[in-house]
Amino acid sequence: FAANLSSLLTFLQEYAENKRKIVAIAFGSSKENLYLCLQLIAPVLNKETRVWTEKTINENMEWLKITTNSEIIRIPTDEIIFIKGDGNYSDIFLANGKKENVISQLHDLMDKLTALNYSPFYRVGKSLIINRDYIFKVNPGLQRIILSNSRLEKDILIKASKDALKNLKEKLETEEELTLEKEGGNSWTTIRFSSRTS
Repeated sequence: FAANLSSLLTFLQEYAENKRKIVAIAFGSSKENLYLCLQLIAPVLNKETRVWTEKTINENMEWLKITTNSEIIRIPTDEIIFIKGDGNYSDIFLANGKKENVISQLHDLMDKLTALNYSPFYRVGKSLIINRDYIFKVNPGLQRIILSNSRLEKDILIKASKDALKNLKEKLETEEELTLEKEGGNSWTTIRFSSRTS
């Protein structure tokens, strides 16, 4: 984490302990999950603190950078749904519905993605990289992954080999889960975040 993001998470944790509104804060979360944390406590934050928090999250956005002889392409990593490789070329599919074709082998992109502070990316077989934050369903028997998220207009179905999906399913089953709870009247709301283990 950058120093600013670390300060933000410390602030949120201290706030949670002092005000007892939030029982746990998810560390190592994506930008989207940090915004969710912020939304939970926003009603009791003053405007100055809220603006500082949003600015800190935005400043720590991570980018996938791909450089060629003629251009540089910068893609916010939380926008990447999946990447499909074909030899020296890769198609990067984004949450806004766009597809970016780049001259880069899949293993080179995976190396860049795993070097990020927050890397929710899994290699699936020989030709796919999937962003775990978009995975809704993995079915090795039917050889398919369904990607879904509130940012997507519709679900995305991807075919992959049974062995690759079995490995992905096992990785997802062994992830650690962190829980964020907010007091909501007489009931508790629990939101689960996953933190990939090595």
